[in-house]
Amino acid sequence: MKTKVDKDWFTAQLRARKTTQRALAQHMGIDASAVSLLFDGRRRLQLPQAQEIADFLGVDVAEVLAHAGVRIAARPGSAPAPTRVRMVGSVDARMIVRLDKSSVSVEGHPALPADVVAVRAQTAGSALDFMDGWVLFFQPSRAVAAELVAGRLAIVEDSAGTRHLGTLRRGYADGAHNLLLPGGGLLEDMRVASAAPVLWIRP
Repeated sequence: MKTKVDKDWFTAQLRARKTTQRALAQHMGIDASAVSLLFDGRRRLQLPQAQEIADFLGVDVAEVLAHAGVRIAARPGSAPAPTRVRMVGSVDARMIVRLDKSSVSVEGHPALPADVVAVRAQTAGSALDFMDGWVLFFQPSRAVAAELVAGRLAIVEDSAGTRHLGTLRRGYADGAHNLLLPGGGLLEDMRVASAAPVLWIRP
C-alpha cells in the first residue's frame, strides 16, 4: 500500500541544490531505483534513511519525515513531547559496541518506540572522528535474524557474543554474513546470533 509522500517537495529540494536522486542514492549507499520507490511511496522510509536524506539536503529530519507522510502524534496545538531514552553503552573506533548499566538518558525522537535504547559513538582521533558523539537508537528487545536486516545499519551480535555496528551483506560461506563497517572495513563470514537495526541516528 502506498503512503502519501510529497514527491514534489523532495524533487524541488534536490533541484534547488543542483543535485540528483542518483547522487542522493550514492550518499545513502542504495540503488537509485530504491530512492525512486521511497519518493513514490512504494517503500516505507526508515528513520535512519530519513536522517541520511536530511543530512544530504541540510534540513531537519522532522521535515523529511513530514514530507514522507510520517505522522507524529501530538496534542492539538502542541509540539510532540521530547522523549528520554536510556543510554546503554558506547561504540568505539573499531565499531565494537560495549553495553553497560549506565543510568544516563538522552533526548530521543518522539516517533521512536517506547522500548528503544541508545549507544554513543566514541571515535575521537580515529578515521571515524566525524562520528564522535553520534547517538544511535535501537530496540534490543527486537533483535532478529540477520536475513531480516540485511542491507540496513544494525547492531550485530556474533556467535562469540561480541557486538558490532555495521551493515549486513550476504556472506561467502553458507549461513554466514559479511559485515560492512562504517568508514570501510569488512568482517567476513560472520556467524550472526542476532541483529537489531538502528532506528535513528542523532549527530
